[in-house]
Amino acid sequence: MKNFEKWVNIATSMSVLLGILFLGLEIRQNTEMMRSQARDAITEKQMMFSEWVTTEPEMALAVAAAAQGLDKMSPQHAVMYG
Repeated sequence: MKNFEKWVNIATSMSVLLGILFLGLEIRQNTEMMRSQARDAITEKQMMFSEWVTTEPEMALAVAAAAQGLDKMSPQHAVMYG
């Protein structure tokens, strides 16, 4: 009976270790997924900004004024650019 208990104890310990290893791998995978989603969101925002500049004349003027210098911008363009 002692031998059986010893093997059950070893099997239980191995199961716990494998479970911890699996949990670590899942957390790593989830972290990579979250980083990927953040990169996608940043790219989407940049694309939206580019679309605004190309389709909205006032926004294009604000970006052009910012390129010349923030001190030369009108208050309206400064708000749009901000």
